[in-house]
Amino acid sequence: MVYLIYILIISSFVLIIVSLFREEEHVSIIKTKKQLSPRDTLFILVKPLNVINIPLLKFFPMIEKKLSENINFVRWNITPADFFSIKEIVGIILAAVIFIGTPFDLMWVFFAGIVGFFLPDFFLSSKVKSRKNAIVRILPETVDLLSLCVSAGLDFMASVRWLTMKAKMNPMLEELKSLLEEVKIGRSKVEALRGMAKRLNIPEVTSFVRSLIQAERMGTPVEETFKIISDDVRTRRSYQGRREAMKTSLKMLIPLIIFILPIILIIVGGPVLLNFMRGGIGQLVK
Repeated sequence: MVYLIYILIISSFVLIIVSLFREEEHVSIIKTKKQLSPRDTLFILVKPLNVINIPLLKFFPMIEKKLSENINFVRWNITPADFFSIKEIVGIILAAVIFIGTPFDLMWVFFAGIVGFFLPDFFLSSKVKSRKNAIVRILPETVDLLSLCVSAGLDFMASVRWLTMKAKMNPMLEELKSLLEEVKIGRSKVEALRGMAKRLNIPEVTSFVRSLIQAERMGTPVEETFKIISDDVRTRRSYQGRREAMKTSLKMLIPLIIFILPIILIIVGGPVLLNFMRGGIGQLVK
């Protein structure tokens, strides 16, 4: 069994090395510089594995769809097959490192391969979460700027166009820029707004889109709608901060029980235990 694992790891590295030589000519055509950038190195390692991963992901459309949504959300210029290849490479490398350190402990090698395979997923999830938090944090200020533009006489799309050109780019403005590009290619504003809300899947943004669509249908002034949305988002963020502050005391129990409580027990109960071991119960009574 040990030799089988060893053969599999060596075969994986041989496949990667062969892929390097096969893709070197293709990379030299698209890039004539002497030194390869990290992106070119990633291209060399990942593209040969896509021959297997692209058909493999066709059997799992839900996984491919979820990966595609997350990758598009964080705006990485890779495909789901590329990301799956990265997962495999990280798993093989981590398993090989552990195998070199402990060649006869197959459990740790297998565990390291599993951890390395799922490690890019955790990284992608953290990027998605941080981007959503950034959008929620910047949304009230963005709505205020849109309200000022509308007050100056611009409509909603003109306000979005002005902000994307003049303001400092942030995740929320990037999504609004994508909205503007969708409208330019012929999609209606309502459909583009609903698509943005579905793509982001953030309650604050969904409420913003719903209120904006309703204001346009009912003929309500957009400026007043923006003020209501801004106040509502700030109120939600304040409540969220209060909830997180209330959870702090519960979260502090974990380090208290694991790190502080054992030390207190040792300091308080240690002398009593030593006296008991030396003199028995009679020494404790004295």
